[in-house]
Amino acid sequence: MTINHRLLTCLSLLALLPALVPTDTHGQSASRDTLATAAATNSDFWFNPFPPAIVLAGGSSAQGMPLRTVLEPRTFSGLDSNNNPRSMVFSGESRASSTFGTLRVRASGELSNTFYNPENEPFYQPDSQIFNPDGVPDLLTLTAQARFEDWIQFGGFVTQLYVSYRFRISGRIEGNVPPPQMFFQVEGHPLEIWTAPDGLQGDFVFFWATQRYLVASLTPKPVRVWTWVQYRTNTQDWADGSNVTGTIDMGNTVSLDDIIVTDEDENIVTEWTMESASGTDYVALISQIFVDRFEDSDVFGDSLSRSNAHPAPVEQYFDGAEFQLIGTEAE
Repeated sequence: MTINHRLLTCLSLLALLPALVPTDTHGQSASRDTLATAAATNSDFWFNPFPPAIVLAGGSSAQGMPLRTVLEPRTFSGLDSNNNPRSMVFSGESRASSTFGTLRVRASGELSNTFYNPENEPFYQPDSQIFNPDGVPDLLTLTAQARFEDWIQFGGFVTQLYVSYRFRISGRIEGNVPPPQMFFQVEGHPLEIWTAPDGLQGDFVFFWATQRYLVASLTPKPVRVWTWVQYRTNTQDWADGSNVTGTIDMGNTVSLDDIIVTDEDENIVTEWTMESASGTDYVALISQIFVDRFEDSDVFGDSLSRSNAHPAPVEQYFDGAEFQLIGTEAE
C-alpha cells in the first residue's frame, strides 16, 4: 500500500483563501480551478476546527478541468474507548467541475465501525507535521471545490446603474454532511457568503441574489464565484461502532441565473451591454438556461429577470460525464 504525502493545507473555507487575494488587475485574465480530495488528520493538534491534513487521494486543477477522486476502502486500526481492538474503514468519492457561469461539486463518503481513543498514536499531527502511516486519524473528509473568476465590463448606458447577480443553487443531501456554501466577490468589496440551512435533507433549490454593485462604465472588474461541499466525520462525535454516511450532490448545480441591472430607484434597466475577459456571453448563457428550464411551460418574460415558480427537478448531471480520475487509495 502506498500513500500520497501531499498536504491538503485546509479542509474548508480556509482552502478558499487564495481566491480572496487580489489578482493582477492589469492582465484582466479569466481563470477556473477545481479540487477533489480525500484526507485525514487529527484535530486535537490544531487551534481551529480545520487542521491541515494528509491527502489520501485526489488533487486539484488550475485549469478547472473536471476532476473525480475515488477513495477505495482504507482501514485504520487501534483501540476503542474501552481499550478493545477495533478497525474502521473509510471510503468515498468527490467530484468537481468549473465552467464560466456554472459550478458542479459532489462529495460522498462512508466511515464504518468508528472508534476514538486519545491514547492511540495519531495519524497526522498538524502542529508539528508528524506523520505516522500506522496511526489513527479522528477527522476524515472528502472535499469538492470549484471556482471561476472573470473580468466583467458593462457599457451602453449613460446614467448611474447598479448590478446584482442571481444564482440558482440546487442539489441533493443525504445523511451526515455539513451545509453547502457558495461565495461571491467583486474585487474591492467584502466577500458575500450563502450557506444552506442546517439539517437540510433531500432535494433542494435555492435562488440567491447578491447585493447591488455600482456599475462603472468602461471600467472592468474581476468577479469571483466559488462553491465547496464536504463529507466530514470526526470520530470524537460518534459512539464506537457507528457507521456514518453522507452525500452532498450539487451536480445540478450552482449557475448564474440572472443579471439584474437597475437604476438608483431600483427600476429594471434593459439597455446595457456586457463583455467578459473569458469571452463568455453571460446574457446568452442565462437566456439558454432559461429556455432549457422552462421549455415545457409558458413562463417567459421580456427581460432577464424571471419567475422561479417552476424550478427544474434535480438531476444527476455528473452521471456519464467525462472526468479525470486523479487518485485512489487501496489496501
